[in-house]
Amino acid sequence: MRRRNDAGKIWLYICRNCVSSEQEFAGSYTAVWKDTLKYIIGVDNVVDRFSLALMTKDKEAIDALYKTIDLNAYQKELLNELLERNNELLYTLNPFVLDPKYDFLMPVIDELVVDKIIQDKLLSLNEYELSILKRITEYCISYGVNPNRIISLIITNMGCSIVPGRNSEELLNKEEKFLKLLQDYEENGGLINDEMIANIAIILKTGICIPEVIDELINYNQVLKDLLKEQIEDEELDFSELKENLMWILFSIKLREVKYFINAFNVDGAGKEDYTSHGFIELLAMKMLYETEDVDKLKEIAREIINNPYYKINLFNNNLIEENLLLIYARAFNKCRPNFDNSNIIRSVDGINFYDAGVDFYAIGKVLGAFSCDGRNDVNYCEEWNDNRYRSHVNAVSLIRNDNLAFAEQDGKLHVKLGFLDFDEKMLLGGGVKDVNSTPDSIDMSVKIYSKLYYPSEFVDNTREWHNELDYERKDSSITAKHFKKNPDYIIIDQEVEDINFLSEDKKREYEELVNMSIKAAKDFGNIPILVINREKIAKHEMDVIRRKLDEYYVTYDFLLLKRIITRLNNNRNGCRGVQHKYIREKYFSNTYYQQIFSEIDGIILEEHRSKLEELIDSEIKKMARCVYDDTTLDLPHELKQNGSELSAKKD
Repeated sequence: MRRRNDAGKIWLYICRNCVSSEQEFAGSYTAVWKDTLKYIIGVDNVVDRFSLALMTKDKEAIDALYKTIDLNAYQKELLNELLERNNELLYTLNPFVLDPKYDFLMPVIDELVVDKIIQDKLLSLNEYELSILKRITEYCISYGVNPNRIISLIITNMGCSIVPGRNSEELLNKEEKFLKLLQDYEENGGLINDEMIANIAIILKTGICIPEVIDELINYNQVLKDLLKEQIEDEELDFSELKENLMWILFSIKLREVKYFINAFNVDGAGKEDYTSHGFIELLAMKMLYETEDVDKLKEIAREIINNPYYKINLFNNNLIEENLLLIYARAFNKCRPNFDNSNIIRSVDGINFYDAGVDFYAIGKVLGAFSCDGRNDVNYCEEWNDNRYRSHVNAVSLIRNDNLAFAEQDGKLHVKLGFLDFDEKMLLGGGVKDVNSTPDSIDMSVKIYSKLYYPSEFVDNTREWHNELDYERKDSSITAKHFKKNPDYIIIDQEVEDINFLSEDKKREYEELVNMSIKAAKDFGNIPILVINREKIAKHEMDVIRRKLDEYYVTYDFLLLKRIITRLNNNRNGCRGVQHKYIREKYFSNTYYQQIFSEIDGIILEEHRSKLEELIDSEIKKMARCVYDDTTLDLPHELKQNGSELSAKKD
């Protein structure tokens, strides 16, 4: 491994002395440094010069460095091929990863070349270290496992970055020593078989229990069993250490990462069939192990491993668990689709069918121009969507439902919206009930997003900070894909009022322009249908639903009905944030309406339900107030909290 001390010093100097500012860079606003070239050229190694230029995002420095190198015919051909899919490539690519010695990473090349840190660390590895990485990659592929996540984690641990804060010197030293042990073993005639390669991958991926002599690697499974045996027989047993060892022996994951992994998959709303699915079973076992404080239970698990002559640590456990879980959630989200049949056709314009979404539906949509300049009427929407920008390989979309029509449209304008059906299940990467910041500059090769997935109904019911986000791989991996990227299946028109004739002339012109742009988009994408969401019609329906639930509570006194009322109220309020939905918000879901509903509840609620109601209100208040894009609900909590206090006072 090549250490990068000189480049690291220059990086720190640039950070302290060069001017940086928020600028648009490769499709995203991010910190960009200026006038860095004079410092960068002070580094002798040209590979490190490129790493520095890429980290600073100094386009002038990057352009200048390209003029100093000569690519061979192979590298030029590969570069041109990649540029066809990603025209912003030169600002994320270190051209030295195009060397043929890195060809084994071709299965993940599109993701590799947009991750500057992984490239930076990869380029620090020596020939032997690369040979180990190559064998691990080939081992993963031979078992049909996507090597992306495993390889990126291994490179992160074993590679040295020019950014000092990205390096753990202790771990680098341990893994470097371990790799030298392997090299000496092979140079002296030793053979590394597939089982050893798998164990090497686990060691490099986790950085735990690194062998100091080759026999410990050859007999790695027995070493682990002996370790567990020694621990459970120790009178001064370290509970946390035992749990740590069990976690990575069983699931190939560090204990400190388990909390985030468990939280990434909320199981509320799971069906009976899910509990017997691969991935789900392991998730529940991992959760049980993580949460237990029973030392005897841990010892029992350890003994089962120790006494099982066939047990072997499995490199793919954690990755397969995650992949299987994502497939389960992907299937659930693929069921969230509106209705397109003759019963709900509104009209047809130039061969484009308009469909009424109705008042009870799900849809997965994306707003064009929510955070960029897309959505203009002077472009071909299909060509624009399928252009060769691939700076971020994530397609961020939102799940909406009739009672929470929350699109990512924070600028207050009307936008063309794309609707999607039938994602290839393997394309789901993660998501969350709020914006998870999957911008180009925040996505790495392995797409380790701050994810928290719920089943669809819970996903919508927990969306409180404007829109939610589902993240899919932008590259369409389905067998029937006609384009490199996943294309929309329909266009969404977001209609505010029930009858557009009641709009002002200015608003009517804006809406007609939106309709015309939507028709153009539908044509550009191959005459796909248009789904019309009539917000006012839906709002009336939602008020009726809330009224029926209130009436039902008066008969049954089932507290679950109150919970559903409050959830539904806040779903609807969240779905009409922003100035563009002021009409719906003020006419149907105003503070006055809220107060009216709560006054009615106050008159009929059972005394034993009051405290639970207050807790529910308080929880919803806090969720709604967290939205950083919109302040239209900041006055709402005060009214509800005051009402909650009144309930409490009346109870006393």
